[in-house]
Amino acid sequence: MLGVESALWGEFIRRLGQAQYYSLPRLIATAEVGWTPQAQRDYADFTTRLSVAGGRLTVQGVNFFPTTDVAWRRQAIGRSVTVAVGAPAGAAWTVTAPGVSTADLTATVTWSDGQVEALTPTATREPSIPAMRVNSAFTVLSRRTFGTPGTYTGTLSVRSAGLAPVEAPLTVTVRAA
Repeated sequence: MLGVESALWGEFIRRLGQAQYYSLPRLIATAEVGWTPQAQRDYADFTTRLSVAGGRLTVQGVNFFPTTDVAWRRQAIGRSVTVAVGAPAGAAWTVTAPGVSTADLTATVTWSDGQVEALTPTATREPSIPAMRVNSAFTVLSRRTFGTPGTYTGTLSVRSAGLAPVEAPLTVTVRAA
């Protein structure tokens, strides 16, 4: 038989989250070795592709070890909404940043009408190496109200020390009450 194998010793693993944390991203690396001929293997290319997969794993709720060998890509996406004049917009963005805590992030939204809001990213789970868990995706929520009907674009900018900001737009359509 030809193939690859990735062992996970489970005598001290007590829950699925621990098994995921110990095995990912190692299983992804094992698959890469199995699928890619030796002459075509490129570690830098692999870690770049893996850095993008970190966001997908985070959104799916997979608990993986955010190894420092990978420059995990921070990603953001906004969901457009329609609201009535005077109602809180509830504009929300989802941000993925594997291995980052809420204290490490700052967020602002710049609206197309010139308003700027400082917002606080929140997470349902903070990262902890001793507890063997990666952070959840972050939610950034604007509660801004709009006084006149129209279409407004908000661009979220999320910053963490030493890294370029991550930006994501969304549209709020405000209809007459």
